[in-house]
Amino acid sequence: MRLLFSLIVLLCCCSQAFADVVWLKNGDRISGEIITKKGEKMLLRTPYAGDIEVNWREVDRFSTARPLTFILRDDNRLVGMAVSKEDGGISIDAGAVLKTVPLLPADIVAIYPRDYRENSTKVHGRLNAGLTGKGGNTDTGAMHVDGELVVRTKENRYTVGAGYNWEQDNDSETESNLSLYSKYDHFVNQKWYLSTKASFLRDRFRDLKLRSLLGAGLGYQIWESEERNLSLEAGVDYVNEDFFSAPDDEYPGGRWALQYDQFLFGRITQAFHRHEVSIGLKDIKDFLFTSETGLRFPLANNFNASLQYDYDWDNTPAPGRKRSDNAYMFNLGYSW
Repeated sequence: MRLLFSLIVLLCCCSQAFADVVWLKNGDRISGEIITKKGEKMLLRTPYAGDIEVNWREVDRFSTARPLTFILRDDNRLVGMAVSKEDGGISIDAGAVLKTVPLLPADIVAIYPRDYRENSTKVHGRLNAGLTGKGGNTDTGAMHVDGELVVRTKENRYTVGAGYNWEQDNDSETESNLSLYSKYDHFVNQKWYLSTKASFLRDRFRDLKLRSLLGAGLGYQIWESEERNLSLEAGVDYVNEDFFSAPDDEYPGGRWALQYDQFLFGRITQAFHRHEVSIGLKDIKDFLFTSETGLRFPLANNFNASLQYDYDWDNTPAPGRKRSDNAYMFNLGYSW
């Protein structure tokens, strides 16, 4: 009987010794098996309390008794064991060849099982809407709607999007425009990709019956993860402008584009910016610039609020129209 009791005690001690261990900022320590870490939650499986979700912001350091897959903030992917440093930080031991310098929990974007394989197809998107209205002595109304859908495979990325703006003042329409775009990127390796894009804009107040822009070029994906994304593109495009009253115009151009987003302050807010430039190859006076800049604030259940500033510049507008257009917007949105 004593021998059986001793074996039970020994097995319990061994199971604790070879368990994953998580130290929290308040001094608590949790032993068990780290299952995964996604977003702001770490999932642990314990023999005494079942599955436990831990807020990632409360994790000080941790160690693992077996190799796991770690996705780092710089988009690197490592398979190894986490070793806790008593003076703070975590080192990923990926074998005799590689051992990382001490990392902070904020440097780790995700944790998966060792044999984890990324889903071959990822789909994400967003929908945003903003409405304003006033009645009585002031009779105004405005509406903004936009959306984007992105499908990402290992070698390809497909993007489609649309936006609509409308405004009236005392029963007189003061803004009405619709934009559509589609984009295809083919990755030749992890960073470099070939890109094609088509965009269309109709804006009666700019006298644009339809502006069509077809472009192709080369892109470089500097970052691509849930935490941050940054890409640069350069190439050529063809611009065709049909006007309501002004003479139609068309010309080849050189194209430059940038797209960026990143979570800040522990995912409290997300900064985003994108812009696109087209410069005429025959006449550099044919210059177009469009941009979107803002902040998104995650709310709950994939809903968010955003502050956004749009700025457009057309260096050769239709006669009687201004070169610049800008808009300030507050939107509510949903992303997945």
